Amino acid sequence: MFASTRCRCVTVLAFCAGSAQALDLCIASWNTQSLGWNNNKAYAALGRIGPAFDFIAVRELMNERGAQAFLSALEEASGVV
Repeated sequence: MFASTRCRCVTVLAFCAGSAQALDLCIASWNTQSLGWNNNKAYAALGRIGPAFDFIAVRELMNERGAQAFLSALEEASGVV
């Protein structure tokens, strides 16, 4: 389904109002191969995998329709709007 899926769990040092705090973030970078074109992408599968990450970078997002379908799948799988 994916040309490449990469996940990096990193610790970020955030500076807020003069105090430092460590945050653990799980970051994904997906090449979805032309997401949004009528090419039978498994949006439900993307939705089920997506909630495991704090930040998702999507490459090859081709149009607004693909973005909306991806967001809808994430919302349906996670229950978060």
